[in-house]
Order: sequence, then C-alpha cells, then structure tokens
Amino acid sequence: MNRNTLLVSVGFIAVFALAITTIDMINTRDNKNGLLLAEAQQLASGVTVGNNTTMGSSVTVGNNTTMGSSVTIGDNTTMGSSVTVGNNASIAENTRISQGASIADNTRISQGANIAESAKIGRGASIGVRASIGGAASIGGGAIIADGVSIGGGASIGENTRIAPGASIGGGASIAQGASIAENTRIADGANIGGGANIGGGASIGENVATTGSSGGQINNNATVPASATITQPSPGEQNLTAQATPINIATALATPSSAACGTDGTVTLEGTVSPMVPITARWEQTGGEPDVDIIGSGALISTFAIPGCDDIDGDTTLTFRLTVIDGQGITDVASVDFLVTDAAAADDEGG
Repeated sequence: MNRNTLLVSVGFIAVFALAITTIDMINTRDNKNGLLLAEAQQLASGVTVGNNTTMGSSVTVGNNTTMGSSVTIGDNTTMGSSVTVGNNASIAENTRISQGASIADNTRISQGANIAESAKIGRGASIGVRASIGGAASIGGGAIIADGVSIGGGASIGENTRIAPGASIGGGASIAQGASIAENTRIADGANIGGGANIGGGASIGENVATTGSSGGQINNNATVPASATITQPSPGEQNLTAQATPINIATALATPSSAACGTDGTVTLEGTVSPMVPITARWEQTGGEPDVDIIGSGALISTFAIPGCDDIDGDTTLTFRLTVIDGQGITDVASVDFLVTDAAAADDEGG
C-alpha cells in the first residue's frame, strides 16, 4: 500500500468512525488544523451539518443532531442528542442546548445561555447572555429574551414579546404575542398574560393570575398581583391599572384651572387619581351650579368641559362636579370638586 492510499484510508476511517454527514465544507474557528471535529472526537453518530457552518473549539454534539447551513457555533458549546438548529442560527460560546431542543432559522443565542430539553426557540428570536429557557418551553418568533432572564419549564412566550433583563417567568406561564415585560419582574407559575400587555419593572405576578381582553392591560412598576387574580382589560369608560386586594379610594380630584372668567375660550380638565391603582369604572357628573355643562369623556378619570359663556351665568357662579369610582370588588368611592366661573361683564361694569 503506497503513502497516498494509506492517507485516504485513514481519512475514510476517521469520517466513518464519527459518522458525520456533511453537506459541503465545515469551517472551524481560526481554521486550526483544518477540521477540528475529528481531533476533538466530540461529534456523536448521525450528526448532520449544513453548508458553511462554523464551529469553535471543544464543541460537543450529541447523536442525530441536525444543523442547517451557515450556522455558527461558539467555543465550548454543548448540544444534546436530536437537537435541531436552523439556517443562519448563531450560538455563542459556553452555551448548553439539551436533548430534543429546536432552534429555528436566524435565531441568536448569546454566551452562557442554557436551553433545556425539548425547548423550542422560534425563528428570529434572540436569547440573552446567561438566559435560561426551561424544558419544553416555547419562545415565539421574533421574541427578545434579555440577559439573565429565567423562563420556567413549559412556559409559552408569544411572538415579538420583549422580556427585559433579570425577569423571571414561572413554569407553565403563558405570555401572548407582543407583550412587554420590564426588568426584574416576577411572573409565577401558571400566570396567563394577554397579548400586548405591559408589565412594569419589579412587578410581582402571583400564580395563576390571568389578564384578559384584546390587549393584556397595564400593570405598573413594583405592583403586586395576588395569586389567582383576574385583571380584565377595560371596556370604554374604564381604566385598567394594577390589581391589588385593597379597597379603592380617590386620592385626588381636581379641576384645572380652578376658576376662569366667563366667555374664556378654553376648557377645564377634571382629573382624578385612585389608590391602589386597580381596574375601575369612573364617572364624572355635575351636581351643582348653573348652567349645566357638557362633560366630554365623563366615563374616564380625566374629562373636560368648555368654560360657560357670560350669557349663561348670573354673576359669579360655582359649578360642582362629583367623581364616582367603582373597583372590581364593587367598592365605591366619591369625591367632589368646584370650579368658579367669574362674571367678566359684571367686573367690567364695576370697574367702569
């Protein structure tokens, strides 16, 4: 056997022993000694690697894993068996991807991330540094999972959802598409957050909480929502804020400005705030003074009315308005505010 025949035989045996199916050329980081795969002997049987795939050093790949074309795998990455990686996916160094996980096309997984068994990462999703995706969790296409986020097993994260650094999503939780979860939020097991919801930083959402409606509602910074609460997206005339188990009260009720001369071209704003900030029904109504004004948006905490004309009053006049709010428990609070209309014509006569 001549030298050339021996080299060919050795090369054939090495490829056969690794049982790697390659579709074109496998590139290795820095092109160290050509193919580092055989040198490391860390690719198990049945591995399929697509065109123009780049692998760093000390990569471990389990049985029957399939990688598409133009995939980049960083140093010291470990993949379990039967993992699927789509075209143009980028997996940074020190990443762990467990058995049966699925990484779709154009996905970006940052260094140190941990993708657990049978998790699914959708097309174009981005997983941050040291983020943890639990077993059988599903991350929708286009979702952005920031650094240090923890997502529990079986959780479902909708398409184009944004989850900020340090947030923790419990096992079996469901967050529908387009939701925004701010930093350091805690969402417990089994919570159900509606599409388009906006959850403030540091909020704590209890087990089996549900938000409903065509959009998921607003939960403010540092709010606490008790287990099994339901946060209903408001219909017109309601305001959806933050669910808490404290009776409602009106913190402020104001008319701005508090007075004006009759005939002034402008409007008066009636504005109320409530505490705690919970889903409510609000209504402004006039309870005193003439003339009766038309309150625009009377079914909301912020409403307006036009300043009356001078022909509509008889001297300086006080108009009184009442704000009524009702929370989801049926608890009611009321507050009143006055607005003074001064008779500009009478003042001119006195001055003349």
